[in-house]
Amino acid sequence: MVKVLARFAGGLVVGTALALTAAGPVLASSSGGAASTGDHCFSLGGPFSACFHGHETFNQVSTPSGNHIFTDNYKGVLTFYLDGTAIETDRTSGHSHVLYKSATDYLQEQHYAFSDTYTQDGVSCTASLHYHFAHGRIQFERPSGDCE
Repeated sequence: MVKVLARFAGGLVVGTALALTAAGPVLASSSGGAASTGDHCFSLGGPFSACFHGHETFNQVSTPSGNHIFTDNYKGVLTFYLDGTAIETDRTSGHSHVLYKSATDYLQEQHYAFSDTYTQDGVSCTASLHYHFAHGRIQFERPSGDCE
C-alpha cells in the first residue's frame, strides 16, 4: 500500500507539472471560470517517449459576505511508450474545493478528492485520497489503495 500511495503522489506531481506545461488556451466557461485542455508528446531519450492529455476546469466565486470559494476539477492521462508501444499508463483525476474568509484572510474549509490508477504489465493499481479540513482542524484524511 505504501508503494501504491508513493506512486500516487508521484503521479500527481508529474501529471500536474505536465498539465501546466502542456495546457492549451484558457477558455471562458458559462460559470465564469476557466477551462484548459492540453495534449503533449515528448521524447524521454532512446526508444522511450511519453504523451500527456489533460483537462482542467477552475472557478472562483466571491460571495456577498466577502468569502472566496475556489473549485478545481481535473483529469489527466500519462502514457509511456517503448518503440511506439504503450508500456505504462497513469490516469489521474481530482477535485478540490477551498473556502477563504476574506475578513481575516484565513482558510475556513478545504476538501480534496484524488484518484490515480497506474497500469503496467496488465496490473492496475488505484490509490485515492479524501481529505477535509474545517473550523481549524482536519475532519478526516482517508488514503486508500488496491491492485488487481
